[in-house]
Amino acid sequence: MLHTVSWPAEAVLPPAPARLPLGFTRCRAWWARWLLALAFCCVAAAVRWLLDDAVISGPFLTFLPAIALTTLVCGRRQAVAVIALGAAACAYLWLPPIDLSTEWPTAPISLALFVLVGLFEMALVDSLHVASRNDATQAGQLESSLRLREIMVREKQHRIANQLHLIIAMLESSQTRIDGGAKVEHVLHQAIGRISSISYLQRIVDDKSGYHRGLAPLLREILDHIFYDVDVAVQVRVPPMTLPDRHVTIVCLIAIEAAINSSKHIFQRRRGCMFAVELRNAADDQLVLTIWDDGPGFDAGSVLANSSGLGLRIMRDLAAELGGSLTLDSQSGTTVKVEFAGA
Repeated sequence: MLHTVSWPAEAVLPPAPARLPLGFTRCRAWWARWLLALAFCCVAAAVRWLLDDAVISGPFLTFLPAIALTTLVCGRRQAVAVIALGAAACAYLWLPPIDLSTEWPTAPISLALFVLVGLFEMALVDSLHVASRNDATQAGQLESSLRLREIMVREKQHRIANQLHLIIAMLESSQTRIDGGAKVEHVLHQAIGRISSISYLQRIVDDKSGYHRGLAPLLREILDHIFYDVDVAVQVRVPPMTLPDRHVTIVCLIAIEAAINSSKHIFQRRRGCMFAVELRNAADDQLVLTIWDDGPGFDAGSVLANSSGLGLRIMRDLAAELGGSLTLDSQSGTTVKVEFAGA
């Protein structure tokens, strides 16, 4: 019988990334940018027309806020268009015509100063916008890194606790085997090998120097150490692909959590003998991570009742850090599936 458990969408989606305030977000549609730029220019001209009697020496004053708003909301090209339209409107409506008298004409000088001031204002506002956007991006990346580090700490604590339980069970079994006549040297050698394997697994996860070999060899090495003294057939299928180090770390942590859980509840109890990890490309640039064992599966009701368990919560949080969703199902074994966007 098939049992499927899907975590609620609000539980698996990652927190919204840091965004700039509304006033610092630019329109994405190109036509909306040009319409807003034209609207700002028209409002500036209308205000200048209404203040015609009050504004005598500064015909360009109302266009300066329009340039700043256009740069902030629309972009540099639209701001240059507002500068050009503002200069044309002021030259036609408010500046005195250029004559050929001996007196130095002031209109061209005023237009040139307005264009220079407008370009300077545009460059200043645009640089502030870029700086604010970069700060927001860096803040979002830092927040994401801190969340991942917190999850990794919890995962490491959970992994160590599980491995210690395995060591205790192994030592108890070793005592029973020694009492039954097994050679002490052979039993101690096996115990030392398991402890050394656990120590080496910690170094693999914490040290990223081996990431250059690719995800498939890394997963095989990790699973070899997890199933060091367990009779289990392991299969890893990962196509050639390049993933960010962050994604590689999360995929490995999910695989470790699932493998330790299977080792503890399935293979150590001889309730299964096969474990598989697959990462494949799906439609719309999506990646699907599938982890499977051939154990007896699980009861959907009990999983939902204990969904706050640390192991499942860690895998759910790790899937959320990938921006994906985690699904558990049981059909001829237990399957953990994580769908997330490719790099």
